[in-house]
Amino acid sequence: TDFFVGASAKLKRHVVCPVVDYLNHDSKVSSDIAYEYFADKFAVRVIGGFRAGEQACINYGESRSNDALLQYYGFVERDNPHDTYELEILQRLDAEAATAGEVLQVTLSRKGPDGSSLAKLRHLLADEAECGGRKPAEMTEPLSLANEKLVWRAVTLGCEAALDVLSQKVAAPMDEVGLTAQRFREEKRKVLTTCRAHAQARFCRPSSPAPLSLATGKVVLPTFEGSSSWSHEWADRLLAPAHAAALRDVGYTVVPEAFDAGLAARCLEECGKLDAASRATVTTNSCNSGSRSLWLEFDSAARREALQSEYPAMYELSRMLAGLPKRTEELGALGSGLQVHPAVMVAMYPEQGAEYAVHKDSYAPKDNDPATGATRRLTVLAYLNDWHEGDGGELRLHESPGDRPDSRRFEAVAPTAGKVVLFDSPRVWHAVVPSQRGDRWAVTLWVH
Repeated sequence: TDFFVGASAKLKRHVVCPVVDYLNHDSKVSSDIAYEYFADKFAVRVIGGFRAGEQACINYGESRSNDALLQYYGFVERDNPHDTYELEILQRLDAEAATAGEVLQVTLSRKGPDGSSLAKLRHLLADEAECGGRKPAEMTEPLSLANEKLVWRAVTLGCEAALDVLSQKVAAPMDEVGLTAQRFREEKRKVLTTCRAHAQARFCRPSSPAPLSLATGKVVLPTFEGSSSWSHEWADRLLAPAHAAALRDVGYTVVPEAFDAGLAARCLEECGKLDAASRATVTTNSCNSGSRSLWLEFDSAARREALQSEYPAMYELSRMLAGLPKRTEELGALGSGLQVHPAVMVAMYPEQGAEYAVHKDSYAPKDNDPATGATRRLTVLAYLNDWHEGDGGELRLHESPGDRPDSRRFEAVAPTAGKVVLFDSPRVWHAVVPSQRGDRWAVTLWVH
């Protein structure tokens, strides 16, 4: 569309642009192609910078699965975040229905069924009372805990049946067509494996849009205390002027081996006990759907005593992290007036079952609601896992020229036991990639 004609206008024209088709596709890229009226030329615009000799890619279209990419462009994208699997689920679950020719097609992504498929499954598995005469399209929200568990159990079984089919060897020529077919099957296997892990977490655990308090079982509204109330000798020794300079200059600092591996191991053991007791809820937030989390609060003498008694290692680590804001202020990294929310969020990303899309922890000044985290000024992360190369689960700290994250440029931080990361909450765009081996645990303290 040109300078005068909007994208939604009826006067939109379709044209052939030579040379533009030489640019390859990347789902992670944000790009557009537009006619510049005054320059009388077509321009390809890609968000982010480029280095000399670096390939410039464009996005062939939002949310294209590998089915669409293969059909229209002849290739399969590795680890395509928009890939899906079309599953005839009744054939996998109900032999009688399958024999009768009944069908129920669902669309699965790495995070589970899409909204329409979830509604159809809820309707299929609902009893008469839950149904209440409603149509599938009206079941956009869970009907009951029992029904929701049945839905995710059905998804798990459907994924397992489809994976069994994909595991069967298929003879294919070792030419370009055969290799493309193999890549296509492998990418579909990845979708089903991740979807199954996500579904397994959902059908056997309670879920909530936000983490709940261990103490109350309710959503936490932050309370604040001045950073001077939470000093700690460990924090004073840990942070040096160089860390403060990194926070000011690039927005983050990474401190490896910040705390003892033995403390990390004890914390990991206590987190495992919390998870085994289903104290952590599965988040239904679409940005990090499938992760499990809960709040550990230490904002009163009674809660500190209870936490120290039942989970002494987590209490010790929480108190250490709470001392970092005061030291940050003393070093002049983020100015003055920092306030501590005396609570840490414990989060677990199950193996191949969850990730966190690129985001910021605060979108101030556009948002100023404390309940949404808009007042956050500093994010403090501590990692607990005995991590090895290839385990996945890295934190990605993205470059963001003009406050727009560049999906291609980031520092990958391995979630190694004892490591602490501090970053400027309203400045740093970041993401978490899926864990490939084992469950990934992290502890977060937010400073306001």
